[in-house]
Amino acid sequence: MLGVVPISVRVVSGFDLPAWLTAIGTVILAAGVLLAARQLREARIARLAEAAGDISRRWDEDELIDARAEVDKYGSDVELRDAVVRGMRGEDDNVNLDLLFREAGFFDDLGLQEILGGISLQWIEFSTGRIVVDRWELWSLAVDEVRKLDPEPPPAYGNFESLANQLRGNNLGQAKRIRRRISLWLIRNLPY
Repeated sequence: MLGVVPISVRVVSGFDLPAWLTAIGTVILAAGVLLAARQLREARIARLAEAAGDISRRWDEDELIDARAEVDKYGSDVELRDAVVRGMRGEDDNVNLDLLFREAGFFDDLGLQEILGGISLQWIEFSTGRIVVDRWELWSLAVDEVRKLDPEPPPAYGNFESLANQLRGNNLGQAKRIRRRISLWLIRNLPY
């Protein structure tokens, strides 16, 4: 055959060129994968930090401060429930439902952010302390009445309820409960 030159790799005293090229290529590929994984992790951390910052800013904005003050005018969960019911039935024009529901909406949005992975349960737990659970205890009777008056799915403020239950340690699967305990232990016990 004319024009065909066989290519052969010559093994010179134990030097196997294809094996070395494969090894070098594998090392370069592994380094690229590690670099890409690090960049993805950094991008995720930046996204989480941005979401956490947005939530913190929203908590401190006048609209939510006013909403919290309006909710606090009702001294108990029963008083809040009664006011919401009167407002929804149109029996009391002094009940500002839009202002009241801003707070419940904030916590519902917070629960949705956790479900979608926008922020972590640990971040919520450390940044809000017991606020979410305490506010759910205040809102739960009112939310039950809202659900009775508007039974269409999805249930009103279900993300708020789910978040409060998770922060209490309820409704967690075994794997999530273990991860949560390990995360909390690490955060509390490792020096920064």
